[in-house]
Formats: sequence, structure tokens, C-alpha cells
Amino acid sequence: MYSHGWIASCRHGRLPWELSGGTNFADDTWELYNIAEDFSQAVDLAKAEPEKLRELQDLFFADAAKYNVLPLDDRFAERMDTTLRPSYFAGRRT
Repeated sequence: MYSHGWIASCRHGRLPWELSGGTNFADDTWELYNIAEDFSQAVDLAKAEPEKLRELQDLFFADAAKYNVLPLDDRFAERMDTTLRPSYFAGRRT
């Protein structure tokens, strides 16, 4: 989440190219960077600036609610399987 030169993020337990598995969202470790002063994101300020981190986390969850992406779902390959989705046509013959 970016706001006024600050960015908060977390990787959520697996690398982007890993297609299955996941971790509990409660176990995520958030990172905080002031990219106006540290564009390379070399210094994690999450422990030094907990109020700023909480502010950006709150912004993230506000946007997640606004854009209807809650609850968070970290399934990847499983979400591509159309048989696992609700369907109006599933089981119909005519």
C-alpha cells in the first residue's frame, strides 16, 4: 500500500511463482519503507514506525473493503478450477 512517499507490504509466505500452498494471513510480516528517502527499500522501518505501518495497513483494508476483495483468498491454482466455483449451469441437462 502506497501513501505519500511511504509503502507497506508483505509477501505472504510464498514466492510469486509458487502456485500452491499458503500461510495464515495472521502470520504475515509487514514491511514499511519511506521511498521518498530510501527508494531502493533497503531499510525496513516497520519496527521503528509502528504507527505509520498501522496507518497504511488500515488504508489497505479500507481499500480492500471498498473494492470488495474481502475476505482475502490466497488460493491460486485452485481458483482457476471452474468446477470449484458456484455455477448457474452446473448439473443442468437442458
